[in-house]
Amino acid sequence: MCNFLISLNWPELFAGALLGTVLGFLASVLWDQYKTWKNNNIERDKFSFLVDKYQSKYGNGNIKSEAEIFYIKHNLLKIIVKHDARTWEGTITMSTTEFGNLAFAYKDDPENVGMKLIVLHSERNSFTLIPEIYYMTSKAKEFDKEVYERLELNAEESYI
Repeated sequence: MCNFLISLNWPELFAGALLGTVLGFLASVLWDQYKTWKNNNIERDKFSFLVDKYQSKYGNGNIKSEAEIFYIKHNLLKIIVKHDARTWEGTITMSTTEFGNLAFAYKDDPENVGMKLIVLHSERNSFTLIPEIYYMTSKAKEFDKEVYERLELNAEESYI
């Protein structure tokens, strides 16, 4: 037994163990990065169809408000809505590909906040925002549900 330990090439054994540890660590980190990247792409593909510009109209066809949705990450989206001379900004948390929750605040009055339910329509080119009155501040209670439709752009127009 003692001859066996003496006959081992200790520097090569140590170098091999060190190299194996380093390569194993690097492989683990790269695999983890790949899985994270792949999961993020799956989530992005699942919800990025919402990214676009939308309009809400009154019954007479006049524009009521305009919205733009941006993808953040996973199931989170950002929405900016402009109506009259005011703007509110919110975060949409999608529970499924058809339903989500929206928390928002007005830019000019950050205390004017609320929550809305977002329901996507089956054709995926429009959605409805339904106020959750319980979570609205008193200033925001006048809002009713609103239907937003995707804007149809001419060939010359582009999203900026």
